[in-house]
Amino acid sequence: MKKKLVFLFILLFSTLIYSSPLSETVGAMSTTNPLSARMFAQGTEATYFNPALLVLCKRKFTMNVFYSHQNLDVSLMERPAGSDVVGDVDKGTGIYGATQDGLQQLETNLPYKTRPTEDLYKRGGQSQKSGEFYGAIGLVLPIIEDYLAIGFHGVLPMGNIMRQDSFFNDEREANFSNSLHFELYDDRMSAFNLSFALSGGYKWIYAGIGATVSAEAVVTSDVFTPDAGKNENKIHAKTEIKAKFRPHFALNIRPWKALNIGFTAHLATKTNVDVENIITFWYIDREKEKEINTNTVNITWAYQPLTLSPSVALDGLEIMKDLKISVGFTAIWRKWSDYVDRYSERPEGNIYWDSSVENMDDDGNLTSRGGWVYETTNKYKWKDTWEFVIGAGVEYKALKTGIDLGYFMSPIPNQDGRTNYVDNDKFNIGAGVSYTWKIKKYELEVGANFQAQIFIEKTTTKDEGVANSIGKDGTVVDEFPDSTCDGFDPDCVRGTEIEESKGFQTNNPGYPGFTSSGQILSGGLWLSLYF
Repeated sequence: MKKKLVFLFILLFSTLIYSSPLSETVGAMSTTNPLSARMFAQGTEATYFNPALLVLCKRKFTMNVFYSHQNLDVSLMERPAGSDVVGDVDKGTGIYGATQDGLQQLETNLPYKTRPTEDLYKRGGQSQKSGEFYGAIGLVLPIIEDYLAIGFHGVLPMGNIMRQDSFFNDEREANFSNSLHFELYDDRMSAFNLSFALSGGYKWIYAGIGATVSAEAVVTSDVFTPDAGKNENKIHAKTEIKAKFRPHFALNIRPWKALNIGFTAHLATKTNVDVENIITFWYIDREKEKEINTNTVNITWAYQPLTLSPSVALDGLEIMKDLKISVGFTAIWRKWSDYVDRYSERPEGNIYWDSSVENMDDDGNLTSRGGWVYETTNKYKWKDTWEFVIGAGVEYKALKTGIDLGYFMSPIPNQDGRTNYVDNDKFNIGAGVSYTWKIKKYELEVGANFQAQIFIEKTTTKDEGVANSIGKDGTVVDEFPDSTCDGFDPDCVRGTEIEESKGFQTNNPGYPGFTSSGQILSGGLWLSLYF
């Protein structure tokens, strides 16, 4: 049996090559204390949460099935009258027949190129409710009893093996889902998660080092279009996928048998997908127009920040024969201030149109006016956060129970400008129970746990839109600034003011505000064999 389990460990290590933030969201689903695994890890979950504890675990193989349901809600406020963008492309009316006021010679007209509001998908129409089953498997193997051990822990979604949804967090998303999305959940809950670790100890000090596997991909596609009018395309694609490792470290000190002082560190990681499309038409000067026909997209998925966590616990304190209690406290610090979103953009980064920019050719001649300018708005920079968990457990003979209470801070500042990052502070409660039978020289443990994450309702109100705002300092953009007719519409003489452009108009799906709330409910069963 031992040889078969070792073979299974090697097989899984060689096949699962992806990680996700799932474990940081739902915690350890094969233990009686799902939120306190950094101090109360009882088996394979220590591989990820606190590898220093592996050397204290018995030889163990664990299988786990659990379900997690996301019941998330974003309620959008009603848009104020007159804020819609109007236009008909066939008739050349509204924004399709407009010349913005103050347009300079050689400057791009209406640079934000928004669409009429009525042509978009229903605002807020994308559901935030979903659920998924997961399977987990793990192994703890002592190499030298009480001195050296290795561990493996892997999680696999049973539905979507991997899902990546990209979305913008400002007015650009109106052209796609026209909805707001919780930034740190949804697709981040659908991916593999694999970790392995090595642990060693001597007397009262224990240390562990582990790694979680992630990936990066580069996709290059060459597209040859003989006739764009007939939608004829010949495509050649090249894809490279490379594994990379996110290390994590742990140190535990037990100056007294029941006193456990621990510290863990998980380094930052992210999954990069870089896409480059090079389009070649039949009639084209490839070298001169290469830049025009090359499109690049840099996607960052499953970003996890540097995470540091001290903990202290009285673990397995025997208060009477066959009765032990445990109680502990964990603090978790996350460096969210370095966060980059799905389009590899920083929340504090802001790009706006500046009409004063002058573009010159190599000979110093003015070729165009206006350009996109990048600025940093520290007001919208994400915050580093703290999370706090109190856990307790009782063990009586073969029965174990545990309960956790936690408070988790959101890193997202008030979204009163153009960005719509959605997240909430939340309270968590988790509990579990297990029972162990002795079967000859083996032990069989069966357990179940449950947890509820309650999002504290939050209402976000945008600053009032300002006419002709260009988005500087992160303000909401007036996407249809004051304009006059360009003469294409025969019913509107060139130079006539377009009434619908006066004031402030935007398709930003988060304007003028929104309320976010929700719950994540998770529960599971596990089976562990001590051998």
